[in-house]
Amino acid sequence: MQTPAHPQPARRVVVTGMGTVNSLGSSVPEFWRRSLEGHSGVRTVTEFPIPATMSQIAGVADSWDEGPSLAESLSDSRGPDRSARFASSAAREALADAGLDREALAALDPSKCGVYVASAIGHISRMEAQFVQLTGSGQHPVGIQETAQAGNAFLFNSASAHIAREAGLRSRHGLIATGCTGGVDAIGWALKAIRHDGLDLVITGAAEAPITPLVVASFNQINATSQRNSAPQQASRPFDADRDGFVLAEGCGILILESLESALRRGARIYAEICGFDSTNNRYHMTSMPEDGTPIARASAGALADARLAASDVDFINAHGSGTPLNDIAEANAFRQIFGERASRIPVTSNKSQTGHSLAAANSIEAISSVLSIRDQVIPPTINLARQDPACALDVVGNTARPAQVSCVLKSSSGFSGIHSSLIIRKYQEAAA
Repeated sequence: MQTPAHPQPARRVVVTGMGTVNSLGSSVPEFWRRSLEGHSGVRTVTEFPIPATMSQIAGVADSWDEGPSLAESLSDSRGPDRSARFASSAAREALADAGLDREALAALDPSKCGVYVASAIGHISRMEAQFVQLTGSGQHPVGIQETAQAGNAFLFNSASAHIAREAGLRSRHGLIATGCTGGVDAIGWALKAIRHDGLDLVITGAAEAPITPLVVASFNQINATSQRNSAPQQASRPFDADRDGFVLAEGCGILILESLESALRRGARIYAEICGFDSTNNRYHMTSMPEDGTPIARASAGALADARLAASDVDFINAHGSGTPLNDIAEANAFRQIFGERASRIPVTSNKSQTGHSLAAANSIEAISSVLSIRDQVIPPTINLARQDPACALDVVGNTARPAQVSCVLKSSSGFSGIHSSLIIRKYQEAAA
């Protein structure tokens, strides 16, 4: 596929810190260890009743203990939403990982630091809790005064605001609300802000806490989630012939992006370089996509052009890999468009097989996984791959982690409403290639 040439990026952008909360672990080291070991973070949801005809399973961040449990958060109508708490925890880990304590942050130019955090559904657990409390479980209407008091629950930007306040940052911060591609989009916007808008450092990523009665019912309504309730840890099956939908999950992934000049000036450890981003819309359907994968291919080709790289430079694909019947075929077709016959030889994995699908947060967590693959030269497995779908004729890294030479990663993502976004993450080299 031919891609348009982009101008030479003004500045290089590198990753200097990472933090996460997800169903596999409440820190980057725990997540990475359990990912390489092939664990699943999916379990039966017992915190609220779900009919047997619906998906009763989810990827729950059970090891996270810095705030209310999932059960407690479902009735917490006053404190920060669970997703905002995830974001604060992951941001603290990422800042510490980057060597940025309060003193180090204070030494930076505050006008050149920003926060870009994504969410697909915002503070849904707090909204549901307030609805139940204010209406008596829907038994009476809500008055104007009560509505005003509940207003904070509807602020999607609370996660980024919490991070900015805790980090003492008073410059630019923003919310990315593009649905399931949000994590990649937030990183992409951070990339552009550093490259072209004069920022030196951006805290970016996404956070979600969607395991609530309303969200579970909504995804069941559109037949998007797996019904494999009797075997929760085997339910998320990207690229497998017997896949039947994704598994809902919660979590957060936060990355510290810096201009190369800022990172070198601080003497920061550099994990990898973010060097390309693009996003497209398929104009096709709110919950579906063309099976030929052309819109996905367009986003990926655009990201490669933005990075000034060729398809032949990519040696690992971190797929969206949701495990829905259509998504996985469309992605496989997209990769064949971009890479031709080489598509069957490039290692591909889906972290969602282990963590579940945490909407916008999934792609920021997967970006972290991609960076770690570059660091450690190993690719985590797509678990539950018992019988690969012949329509997905890719080199899927099935069930066991694989050592590999990883220098350039394509991170693909897709979302409801037809959005497709891609990142190019590359091994850091002192001189520009």
